[in-house]
Amino acid sequence: MALQINLNGPLIHPKIKSMLDESKLDLSDVQETPKSFINLEEKIENLTENQKLALVELCLERVSLAVFAGCIKVENWKIDAEHAVVKEFQLTPTDFGVLQSTIDEADSCFDADPLGVLVKLRRGVIDVHPLSYYVQYFLVAVIATFPTSPYPDSNPKLLLAYAKLLYVYASIQVDPCLVVKQKLEQLHELSSETVTNLPLEAKIEFRLILANAFLMFFDVQRALDSSIAANSLCGIDVQFTGELGKRTYFQVNDLPQLFANANLRESSTPSTFTTLPPAADTPQALRLDDDTVMPEVKKTAGNDANKVELYPVHLACMVTSLVVMQRNEAPDEILFEKLEAFIQEVLSYRQVYGVQLRALLARCLVESDRKRKVERAVMQAEVLKNDLLGVHTVEGRNEELSTSQYRARYPWLLASNAKPFWSYLRSYATLLLKLGSVGEAMHAYNSIYDYDALVECYISLGQADKAETMVRNLLAVKETSYRLCLMGDITANPAWYEKAITKSHDNSAKARTALGRMLLKRGDNEGAFENLQRAVQIKPLETKSLFSLGHVAYKLERYAEAVAAYRNCVNVEPQDYESWNNLSASFVHLKRPEQAQRTMKEALKFNRNHTEMWRNYAIMSINVADYAQAIQAINEYLERARKPDVAEIVQELLLNIIQVRTEAGFNVLLKEAVAMMGHFSAKCLLDADTLCCYALLKKPVEGSTDVVAYESYLATASKAVQKCISSSPWKTDSDALYKTLQQAVDMVIAERALNGILTDGKKVQVHLSRITSILNTAQENFDLDDVPNKEQLKPLIELADSLISE
Repeated sequence: MALQINLNGPLIHPKIKSMLDESKLDLSDVQETPKSFINLEEKIENLTENQKLALVELCLERVSLAVFAGCIKVENWKIDAEHAVVKEFQLTPTDFGVLQSTIDEADSCFDADPLGVLVKLRRGVIDVHPLSYYVQYFLVAVIATFPTSPYPDSNPKLLLAYAKLLYVYASIQVDPCLVVKQKLEQLHELSSETVTNLPLEAKIEFRLILANAFLMFFDVQRALDSSIAANSLCGIDVQFTGELGKRTYFQVNDLPQLFANANLRESSTPSTFTTLPPAADTPQALRLDDDTVMPEVKKTAGNDANKVELYPVHLACMVTSLVVMQRNEAPDEILFEKLEAFIQEVLSYRQVYGVQLRALLARCLVESDRKRKVERAVMQAEVLKNDLLGVHTVEGRNEELSTSQYRARYPWLLASNAKPFWSYLRSYATLLLKLGSVGEAMHAYNSIYDYDALVECYISLGQADKAETMVRNLLAVKETSYRLCLMGDITANPAWYEKAITKSHDNSAKARTALGRMLLKRGDNEGAFENLQRAVQIKPLETKSLFSLGHVAYKLERYAEAVAAYRNCVNVEPQDYESWNNLSASFVHLKRPEQAQRTMKEALKFNRNHTEMWRNYAIMSINVADYAQAIQAINEYLERARKPDVAEIVQELLLNIIQVRTEAGFNVLLKEAVAMMGHFSAKCLLDADTLCCYALLKKPVEGSTDVVAYESYLATASKAVQKCISSSPWKTDSDALYKTLQQAVDMVIAERALNGILTDGKKVQVHLSRITSILNTAQENFDLDDVPNKEQLKPLIELADSLISE
């Protein structure tokens, strides 16, 4: 009889499926710790390290193909002597028997206590999704290899298995779990030396899995580091270039377009990499059905010119780089253009299932905001969703796939940012909502039991009463803390949240967060702070709770606690510009201006169109004497503001720049400030104070012989004096009188200095009459011996008199 291992347990336990369909399953009220898996744990403990690793690989393959690749209809899953894992770990007939015995025990445990398996996989208060397929086999992998501290570092294959396990674990959990994140961080720190003994492709796969796992916890920097390391190992570069091309069928002239081009470094040796035969069951990219816009941007030189040959490892690196770039850069039009070009380059190869699937999802999400392409995005998302639900299209017809066809989908699947099928269903539903197909979207949400989204759909339709009826029916079937929270969301009655807190034994972060936010709206800041603080203790990575905690701490003037909350929030969600903005404001109150400025710069990285943030960034840059950044901030503000209100900030900036006149780099600052003032004057009329500051900035230093500088200064000073005389209250306000007279005096001095440089016939007029007029008016309107600023004004008047008498 041929040797084989059978993983033929249920995809999802009938009891779990029945409870889901009858609205009776909710793990939030399941508190007990399962005690029925002693035999399974003993069997796994008695395995050799080689047997454990082989078992983990086999279990992860079964789970991953079901959750991430649509393998849900193959009930007879056999592992024979030809399987890659069997060969890699050189399994013997004895190994086959031991591993089959362990698998049988896992199936037995799952059959006896299906809820216990789900509870066993809970970490803290974070559960796995109830639709996670083959959780009994994933539990086997967890018991066999879930990392202990410290990591054993003797076997690099073990670290690769850990990375796969943690990726799948993070993917099927309903919320980000701090425990899994910490394990990933430990693995990242340990891996640099240990994985050097792995084959090259395994090293690259390890780095890519880490990169994609870190993205689930919004740790973009570590994801970027791991992605760069993988790209370096395989020698792939993707460069963006501008080339002539066309976007529409009616475009006559070729125009510059953005393209992404994959290149291999000279040091790379692609022949050492494994290739994969093209698979007909890989989802195809749908063509754009549009009479105007082309399916893809067409190069004038041809899209296939000088195209390099890429292997699956290169494409996995490319799609990971694509997703990292999407998370790391500001979501503006430039990023959208880069993403479209990058996706087009990835899809032009179509070799690897996981890469194609993820690239097509990325295209759907990018096109969701394109009016001419959103319909294709919806149709493409439907194809992807169907494929993950076991409905596979091959050359336009539905086909059942064989075990070997499914197994061909597994290489590079986890390294290509694989997402569980319910994530694709959510994306599909979101796209349907953009087209107004609320009913179909609700059907999609209902298929994955996403009651939060269903409630939001009802409310968006103005049918909150139907949402309330739905949730009351759920409560009638089974009362859980989650459903009690839904009632609180619908009715805005805090009693529901309080009941949910009691029901969950104070382990419901959703209830604490919702109650805290409600109390905040009602002005009970202390009560809100207490509830939100508890919510963060329950779920430290929940951004809604962290942001709200920072907000209420700020209102209570607990700025250090606000900083801590907002900092944790941006660590979890770096693209949340509001958190960065509020963190910066908290630093200002703590009198830490350098950190405030750096933080505001991060906020602007993720939202460059927020006018007030540019205004605040200008102020913060002035506070830390970073005048070049202040100038840039004001220019950006002026580009976006409809009615600029930045005159006082500009005046302060100009006066501060004047103070560094003698320092290196002043001339560069002066040039940039003059350009900024040109921008400012083009947007609005400059007031007298601003013109005075501007003139003071351009005023040549004593002894200067720069004719151009004098002429530029005099032009601005003349406008300043005229503005002061016509619009400032200099006839009644002694401070305004001083400023007006000072400008007139400085102007006369400059005119005389310029005339000392110019030859006869080119001299400029000296405007002494302005000084005379100002002095006469001052003597008529003021008692110059009894003005508040007489100590400043008297010497200036004496100087003015001396200029007139010369």
